[in-house]
Amino acid sequence: MSKPMMKCGHAANGVAPDGAPVCVICAMIRSVGEDWREVADAPDLSIRTAICSLRFGPKGIHGMTPSAIDLPFFEHRPKEAQDFYYCGCCGWD
Repeated sequence: MSKPMMKCGHAANGVAPDGAPVCVICAMIRSVGEDWREVADAPDLSIRTAICSLRFGPKGIHGMTPSAIDLPFFEHRPKEAQDFYYCGCCGWD
């Protein structure tokens, strides 16, 4: 596992000026407080699956794969049946 999980639920997807891992997705959302900069314990993902977070787009539910912290823009959603990630279906730029 190369990225730590953050308390906001996302895998770290950025680095602060001091080199600490952060979640740039949640950095500007006040409701998550400081969870975007606090590292959490890694969850057990062994029996979980992830779907593309754009599940309501033109493809419907797609991109189902085993959950893994190294998936792009991975978000662990322990209270949901599946986790989210971005499969690249709308491009990368």
